[in-house]
Amino acid sequence: MPLLTLKFKDNVIQEFPLQKETSITIGRRNDNDIVIENLAVSGNHAKIDSAGEGFVLTDLQSKNGCFVNERLVTSHWLKHGDKINIGKHTLVFEYRQGEVQP
Repeated sequence: MPLLTLKFKDNVIQEFPLQKETSITIGRRNDNDIVIENLAVSGNHAKIDSAGEGFVLTDLQSKNGCFVNERLVTSHWLKHGDKINIGKHTLVFEYRQGEVQP
């Protein structure tokens, strides 16, 4: 399964393995799966859903938006190496070595 790596200024903060048939929420509130404590991050900022063989990032009408590879998106099918910018943090989406990518 793919891995999301949370970074701040190129320093790894935490890694999150993604599983099929699950959703991951991202935001400033403590009830999110990935909590980013930064005022540029909305309380419920975005989510990543398992969809078929892949994963989809969806912006939850956040104030400052979600950027994938420096492009503002509302929804995006994630690909290996995609960089998701939320506030001043980056989440890198990667398949582990040897994994089949959809």
